[in-house]
Amino acid sequence: MLLLNNFLPFYTFAAYRLQGINVPLNLFVNFEFKLKEIAKEKSSLFELKGLSLDTKRDLLLEAALNDSKLTLISAFIVFALLAIYSLSIVFALIVSLQLASSVFISLAIFRLFISSEIPELNLISFVLLISVGSDGAFLLLDVFPAPERLTPTTLNKALKHIAKTMFLTQFSTVIPFMLNLLSSVYAFRSFGLFAGLTLIFNYFLLVTFLPAFLVLQSRWLNPWFVRWWPSRCWYCFSGIGGGYSGTSPPLGGIKQNQQHQNTRCSPLLFKFPTNWLERYRHFNRLVLDDILPSVLIQGRFVWLGSLFIFFGINIYLICTQLSLPRYNPLQLFRASNTHEFYDQNAEQLYPFIADKIGELPFSIRLVWGIQLINNNDSSLSNYFDPNSENRQKELLKIDLKNFKMESPAQLQALAHQISRLQKLNFSNLPVGDKFWPARFIEWTSSTACNLTSTISASSHCCKLFGNRIAPVSPSIFDHCIRLSTTILPTGYNDTLIWDRQTHKLVGYTALLPTKLIYSHRFANLSASFELLDQTIKPIINGEEDLLKGWYTTEWGVISQWFDLQRSIIEDCKQSFIVSLLVVLLFSAVMLRLNSIYATLTIVSIVCCTLGMLLLLGWEIGVLEAVILVVVVGLSFDYTLHFGATMPSKVCPMHSLQMAIRGAIRPILMSTVSSILAGAVMLFAETHAFFQVGIFLVVCSSLRLLPSFCNFLLSSSLLRHNNMDIKII
Repeated sequence: MLLLNNFLPFYTFAAYRLQGINVPLNLFVNFEFKLKEIAKEKSSLFELKGLSLDTKRDLLLEAALNDSKLTLISAFIVFALLAIYSLSIVFALIVSLQLASSVFISLAIFRLFISSEIPELNLISFVLLISVGSDGAFLLLDVFPAPERLTPTTLNKALKHIAKTMFLTQFSTVIPFMLNLLSSVYAFRSFGLFAGLTLIFNYFLLVTFLPAFLVLQSRWLNPWFVRWWPSRCWYCFSGIGGGYSGTSPPLGGIKQNQQHQNTRCSPLLFKFPTNWLERYRHFNRLVLDDILPSVLIQGRFVWLGSLFIFFGINIYLICTQLSLPRYNPLQLFRASNTHEFYDQNAEQLYPFIADKIGELPFSIRLVWGIQLINNNDSSLSNYFDPNSENRQKELLKIDLKNFKMESPAQLQALAHQISRLQKLNFSNLPVGDKFWPARFIEWTSSTACNLTSTISASSHCCKLFGNRIAPVSPSIFDHCIRLSTTILPTGYNDTLIWDRQTHKLVGYTALLPTKLIYSHRFANLSASFELLDQTIKPIINGEEDLLKGWYTTEWGVISQWFDLQRSIIEDCKQSFIVSLLVVLLFSAVMLRLNSIYATLTIVSIVCCTLGMLLLLGWEIGVLEAVILVVVVGLSFDYTLHFGATMPSKVCPMHSLQMAIRGAIRPILMSTVSSILAGAVMLFAETHAFFQVGIFLVVCSSLRLLPSFCNFLLSSSLLRHNNMDIKII
């Protein structure tokens, strides 16, 4: 493939803005549209792969709002699936009302107490809520008593089960979200708080509002509807009351149970033939009770071996492919977008782009006399917060303790520090150029001494650092420093810092050019900052007899980008570790001895999900880091459902059958709904919605298979071996 680079006869949109020229965005949008039309017409000759108009940030909001409409399609598909599963459109509407209420309550609290502006990243929480929030509805349908068995005792038992199970699954997802509140990145904190509050309110509505509606529907709404429109659909909930998941008759007992099914599904006012229903249930019982357990048990070594090989492949992918963004640090649209293609590949394809990035100044700003108000990690709590401008102004204060310029000895100490900095290997200061302290010393040394003269004001500043007869008082030294500002020219942006109110000397700053080369890659940036910490910090902040100072990069974007990448890594590690510990605690409480296999299953799900996402081209940016913190919580859901339905006092084969029969239906429906919700997002144009779609499809698929095979087979085989040992 031959790639041609062509320059257009005008500036980019951002370049016009930097020059103060107001060019309408629509001109660039229309030009891009016409260019794509021409490329489409000439597709046999060339293909338009990339564009660099610097308009993608201005087009993001409109594109994100358009993609947010896809969440409505996802919601419609999930609720349609829920209506088919429950055979009740009313129940699907009530679930949609529950999820919408959770979002609106969280949105009101966020706008009232946190910020009136909702970050665009919070839009993706709607998609995650549709997937995670619908899981509880499927489980509730599966455990809720059938109308003829609805009593206070059965209702209490069902509510206890749903409250305990969903508490563990929901809060294992909420905790990773809430851990983002400790992040220094505003987008992390905002998204984590909003998504966490939404899931918390969703849980309380799930265990209160939905059961209340089902009771109301079974006792009053269904009989009333039957009077006006006799139909089995008012009573047939294929997943309610345990159905055939926990109390199903054996395969030979269908006829004996037919009278019970007629009573449950067909009111006396209206009867339907039930042959198709019995055949469907017979097929499900045959697959879930006989075929599936037999396939798992007979091919247990094949399944476990395949999972082990798949796990090893994903570990290799994680070790070799896991990285932060290397070429395109600010991806806003999907990779196929023309703007993103250019930003992702320009540095690799065109040398002038690599040279341009390499020419970005990596100069070091040295500061003495000014100090951060809070120099620990918590000072970064609002570092990436766009709404904290007033607090940013208060980050600096005068450091009178570590900076005093009252005598020649103190100035000599400063000159000695700068001299050592100039001699560093990466220093790029031109030969012969000197900073203000060295020039001040030379100036005073060359000044003629005439202490009785009143004509020359500089005569009092002679030989401050040599064989001076008269003593140097603080007032004379201060006078000489002030006088030097009118005589000595400022060079290399090194200057004294004066208090604008008291007009006292409070600090000094200098710019040190370096030979270091800037790079978007975190590994290169980390090596550069590590070198600076090892060489500069001991000089300006290590020795007690010298003045205390600190350094930063002259171009602030470099420090911000490095701090952002470092924060992503630290926040991901923290969220993964704490989330995993919480999930392990929950599994130990809920599953007890089976928690060991649950732990292995959860780890395998996390690793397999991350490996497959990396294989699909993921790089861990801000968005990906926000999404990945949910993996640990989601990987616990299916494992918990299987473990909660696995009895411990029966034979392994029967235990495996009951676990499959008791949990497979809500888990399968949850998987299908999540995959469908994510598949719709694959049509999105923005990077955020597209990545969420990939995550839902991959995570939903992979968290089912390891939970289904690894956890069930391992725990059942262990009990099988223990029983064999006891028999022998």
